[in-house]
Amino acid sequence: MTAYAPLTWTLPVFHEVPPVVDGGPREGASGTTTSDGTGLLGYEVAEGDDSRAVAERFGLAMEDFVYCNPNLGGATDHPHLRPGSTQALRAPARS
Repeated sequence: MTAYAPLTWTLPVFHEVPPVVDGGPREGASGTTTSDGTGLLGYEVAEGDDSRAVAERFGLAMEDFVYCNPNLGGATDHPHLRPGSTQALRAPARS
């Protein structure tokens, strides 16, 4: 005899990223943003952009910026940004 039952998984949120607000273009963070209609979703890196300046532009701690962008390899000290790449600005947009 075999019995079947539905299985529901519930995983806790391990990292809360605060909502972002665009403080506007500045030196080291002059790229453009994308939105999905509910808020800022991504940031397209411009030539000369700096990861710290981008994080500061959106009010994010470096740890939060790196969490949203695992493609940066977890380097919270000073991750390298490639011009033309798109970086996530909130956790659900992680790539």
